[in-house]
Amino acid sequence: MVVVAGRYELRPDGIGSFVYARSYLERDAAFSLDPRHLPLSAREFRTTRNHGMFGALRDVAPDAWGRLIMQRRGTPETELDFLLATSDARVGALSFAPTPDVPPLDLSDVLTLDAIAPTLRASDHLQARIAGEPVVPAFDPDLLEPGSSLGGARPKANVMDERGQLWIAKFPARNDAWDNAVVELGCLRLAGECG
Repeated sequence: MVVVAGRYELRPDGIGSFVYARSYLERDAAFSLDPRHLPLSAREFRTTRNHGMFGALRDVAPDAWGRLIMQRRGTPETELDFLLATSDARVGALSFAPTPDVPPLDLSDVLTLDAIAPTLRASDHLQARIAGEPVVPAFDPDLLEPGSSLGGARPKANVMDERGQLWIAKFPARNDAWDNAVVELGCLRLAGECG
């Protein structure tokens, strides 16, 4: 279900403003996007921090890896462009559109399980190119769709399994001192044991 939570605007002078939609505030299930900086209220909120981007919204936008993929395609120029270019095919409850019309969720660019191996190779080739190393054979840049990336500095992508469940596939970075995915799995299991 898609619900309009509010309107965010980024002015050319770097001031960002957000106001919750009245219809959202009237919902029993309404929740604050950020209890500290965007509490549920009908008033307009403004910020100049993070180039006018509220932290809760900025957190949805891609970080280093996703921005790198998007910039290599020459698309986004501003923080708002990055936010609007963020795919619906990702973990999280927020989606963005340039108009208040509620568009259907677009899951067309989500990877499937059989695309993980080629995407891992494409990720490795892109990292090699950035490091100035020769890449043979040439990789298919379409495997690294901008929408497939999540926030953070590490290479990763959303993947949908055969049941339609979204998962995060994390790929190794060329400068890793150890296998971060294995370490994260160990930490996850340890946390589960701790309760």
